[in-house]
Amino acid sequence: MGITGHFATGKDTVAEYLRDKHGYMVLSMYEPLKKLARDIYGEPTRSRVYELGKSLSEAFGRDLFIWWCEHSLRDFRGRIVVKDARFANEVLWLSGVAKLIIYLESTPEVAFERVKRRGRPGDPADLAELEVMWADEGEVDSIRDLPINNLVVVANNGDLDSLYGKVDDALRRWVGEG
Repeated sequence: MGITGHFATGKDTVAEYLRDKHGYMVLSMYEPLKKLARDIYGEPTRSRVYELGKSLSEAFGRDLFIWWCEHSLRDFRGRIVVKDARFANEVLWLSGVAKLIIYLESTPEVAFERVKRRGRPGDPADLAELEVMWADEGEVDSIRDLPINNLVVVANNGDLDSLYGKVDDALRRWVGEG
């Protein structure tokens, strides 16, 4: 299974729910990038991780993170959720190896309320900054319109019970569990 969507739309929350409730192993497509960034910068900012990823993609090709993910998948057995596909090529690849891709969407206002509640260092300071961040994520908006049969759009503007119910419905429909 794969999860995609803008920053603060609930990707980690859904991945943790799938792990805790349904026994999925959680895999981050970008964990090798985050590890490399920590090795280089100590505790890197989100923008430094982004810039490093962009530089690596330019040097080694856009499919670099797909390659890393494929190699990581070899170590896993059973149910797996990739929690952070961000680009069209990644989601297209995932759609070929996963039974279901969940595209999470929220209004910017709801997403920003989540950002304020969690209070992580480096998170957007205001709604305008969040909207700029979303604009910089570029391809995320176009993913929902890709010709992928196993992509389900899930609106995440309510409470956790509502979100989990929608995820369970998608699991029943596409994976036969939930």
